[in-house]
Amino acid sequence: NTILNAVGQYQADNNGQLPPGISSTSATVISNGGANICTYLVSTYTAQLPADPTSGTYTDCTSYNTGYTIIRSSANNRVTIAAPNAELGAQITVTR
Repeated sequence: NTILNAVGQYQADNNGQLPPGISSTSATVISNGGANICTYLVSTYTAQLPADPTSGTYTDCTSYNTGYTIIRSSANNRVTIAAPNAELGAQITVTR
């Protein structure tokens, strides 16, 4: 929810535009090597990016891999965040 809320606030402040790097074709890991959205969100919309407790890491915007994925719908710019490494194979996603 923290990441999704920060993306929503960014979008509200930027005339409906999402942070660059969010794909509409495949879910991408939120990391400095994937959907690198940290510098667009951290300090303005959230203090830091949360990381999956089992597979994520966050030091700062130059070295992080949240373990969460992000994708946007090409039809209506709805954003989905997922936790692909959730315990016991649970499916955890949030869309807004």
